[in-house]
Amino acid sequence: MTKRNERTETAGEAYSRRAADIKAQIETLTVRLEMHRGSHKDRPADWGYVGDLGHLKEILANAIEFIGSGR
Repeated sequence: MTKRNERTETAGEAYSRRAADIKAQIETLTVRLEMHRGSHKDRPADWGYVGDLGHLKEILANAIEFIGSGR
């Protein structure tokens, strides 16, 4: 069941707020990806880091598929 915000936020306001939150998360993800790259400079052949990115790629593919589904 979906509940409305106590201050009677409209669907349009909630959509805009959540879209802005997601954009901010994407920006944070970009920064964290660069930090991740920097954390393994001395060990570029470590497959664990590759696995991290493989997992993240799967999560993002699911998110892209979901948002592109036309719900």
